[in-house]
Amino acid sequence: MRLAAGLIGLAMLGACATTPEPCTPEWVEWKSEKILSQFALANYSEVKRLRDFSETLEGDNIGPLIALQIPGMIEDFKVLASEFEADVLPALNDAVDECGSIQALAPALTQFLRDEGVGEDVLEWVELLTVIAVET
Repeated sequence: MRLAAGLIGLAMLGACATTPEPCTPEWVEWKSEKILSQFALANYSEVKRLRDFSETLEGDNIGPLIALQIPGMIEDFKVLASEFEADVLPALNDAVDECGSIQALAPALTQFLRDEGVGEDVLEWVELLTVIAVET
């Protein structure tokens, strides 16, 4: 019984040790990864179908059979976007609320996007939109 309690205590301690300080770039990355991983797992087949279709389109070999798949791909995207809005956006909004405001989260978000390879030209727009959101 003591062994089980000790293992549970170690697991809880380990979980606390791996959670970054809120509103830091590391926390934004951790929180985003957690939210998006859950979404990706729940929507695996839709994401895979869209990814496969995009690879087909990149091959520039669009025949009649591929063209017939387009309405289905549009529907998959609509479902995915709707579920993203219903599941992911509220979780991300909760993260903003946890930091107190989007202004507190903005530098961490920008750094996260930079680390993910988003170009500086897009990051300038993100920063501009953040300023506009804070002012309104």
